Amino acid sequence: MTRKLLLLFLLVLFVLGCTSIPKIDLPNSLGGGDSEQITRKGLAVTLDKNGFYNSNQIVVDKDVSLVFKLENDATQDLSGSITLTDTLSDTYGGISGVDERSFSIPSAIYRDGKLVDSNPTTLRFDAVNYLSSEWYKGLKTSFLYEITTQYQVAIDAQLCMKNPELATNDGCSISKVSGSNLGQSALNLPLTVTSVDYSVSPLYEGESVEGSLVPLDVNLDITLENVGSGTLDTPGQILDAVRVNLEGIDQFTCFDQTFDFKTSRTNNIRCNGIYTPENEFAEIQLHVDFNYPYLIKGQLSNINIVKFDSKQIFHFLNHSQHRFRNNVRLFTLRNEVFNLRHFV
Repeated sequence: MTRKLLLLFLLVLFVLGCTSIPKIDLPNSLGGGDSEQITRKGLAVTLDKNGFYNSNQIVVDKDVSLVFKLENDATQDLSGSITLTDTLSDTYGGISGVDERSFSIPSAIYRDGKLVDSNPTTLRFDAVNYLSSEWYKGLKTSFLYEITTQYQVAIDAQLCMKNPELATNDGCSISKVSGSNLGQSALNLPLTVTSVDYSVSPLYEGESVEGSLVPLDVNLDITLENVGSGTLDTPGQILDAVRVNLEGIDQFTCFDQTFDFKTSRTNNIRCNGIYTPENEFAEIQLHVDFNYPYLIKGQLSNINIVKFDSKQIFHFLNHSQHRFRNNVRLFTLRNEVFNLRHFV
C-alpha cells in the first residue's frame, strides 16, 4: 500500500509540472484585434482594430484596418463624416494623407420607448503595409480621427399652468419637466434640453376680483447640456439661434441669445411672459428647436511597429505543436491518476 501511495504522489507531481507552459511573446496567428466604445449619444460609435497585435503594436508587412461601427440612437436621420490620418510620413506606409468618409444613417426606430432598430453601418479605413521595403527599428505611429455629425433638437412638451387665484386643489403642482416628459426627440442626443423649470405668479398682487381673469407672470428656465463625449463644432463653441415658443403667452421674451459651451457644459435660457387663464388649470405647449454640428476627436497613441522574422514564426509554430502534444499527454496522465486513485 505504501509503494502505491508513493507512486500516486509522484504521478500527481509530474502532472502538475506538465501544466506549466512558457509564454511566447508572438502575435496570435500573426494578427489580433479588439474594440472600444467611442460614444453612445445620438451617433453610437465603436472602433474595431483589425490586424493589431496586443492592441498597441503593428507587425511589419501585415494588413491592418480601423473599422468604425456606426449606429443611430436618435429619432432623426443623421449625416456627417469621419476623417482619419496617422503621424508617420507616407514614406513608411500607413494612411496616405487624410482619409475622409461620409455617412448617412436613417432615424432609429423605437417602440414603447425601447430601441428596436438603430440601422447599423460600418466605415472601414485600410492602412497600407508599414515599412514594406525597409525596417526601421523603434518606429511608432498614432492614428488621429475626427467624427462630425449634424443634429437637430425639436422639443415639444406640455407645461401645466395653475391660476393661483382660481385653483382650489393641487392638480397642477408640477413645476419641472425633464427626461422622457420632454419627448423621445430630446433623448439620446449629445447636446440637448435636459430640463425645463417654470413658475407662475399673479402679475398684480392684491388687485384681483373673485372670478375675474387674473393675468399671470410666467417664468421659464430651460437647461441646455452637453452630455456627450465631444464638443460643439462652431467658432468658439457658441450656440445661437435657439427658438423658444410658449403657445398662448403674451409678451413672451427670452433674454439669452448666445450660449458658450467652451467654458461650461451647461447653459440656461431664461424667458418671461404673461398668461391669462380662463380656468383653474391649463396645458400650455412649449416648443424648443435648434440645430448644431457636433465634433468628437480621438486618437490611438504610441502604436509600436514591430517585426517578426522567419525564425520567430517557426519557433511560434513549433511551440504550438509542442503545446498540443503536452495537452494530449496531460489528459492521458490525468486519466491514469484517476484510475490509480480508485485502484488504491
